[in-house]
Amino acid sequence: MNYKIVIFLLGCITLIYAKPQSYNTLKVSKLELSHTPSDSSTITTNKKISLSKNSESYSLQQILNAIIQVESKGNNLAYCSSEDAVGCLQIRRCMVSDINRILKRKGNTTRYSFNDRWDRNKSIEMFYIYCDYYNLITDEEISRCWNGGPKGINKSQTIKYWSKVKKELNSRFNEDNDKN
Repeated sequence: MNYKIVIFLLGCITLIYAKPQSYNTLKVSKLELSHTPSDSSTITTNKKISLSKNSESYSLQQILNAIIQVESKGNNLAYCSSEDAVGCLQIRRCMVSDINRILKRKGNTTRYSFNDRWDRNKSIEMFYIYCDYYNLITDEEISRCWNGGPKGINKSQTIKYWSKVKKELNSRFNEDNDKN
């Protein structure tokens, strides 16, 4: 049976059965994202998030892509044994537990397993749930809190990680401008 996954402002996920279609739609706050299940790398959004120390702005998709590059170089099978960090976003068990806690708090019955960290689509869904729940707005907040937890923006040890993401964003932005 085909369905749409809709994440409302409060982060609740509701399954809506719909006519057969070739895409799923995720709504995070007022953000709409679409991806084709057979091509997990295609997700689009028009929402722009402003850089803290730069006049440029990046879409949430660009920030996500930069984080994926920093975390795993895009490798869905990446594994860091010292942290038990898994997949393209290097998700740890405590993150899965936090996402499941968020979903339970919102009255949602959907739960993620530790094995879901290996699935690119499910990892990305967890990323959006996390960003929405903690109201992460700027690219720096998103990056530093992804690396250091909900209060990562206040942790000095996440500054180096933010520098890596910012470098990736800037290099990708410059590549896109060179093509135009």
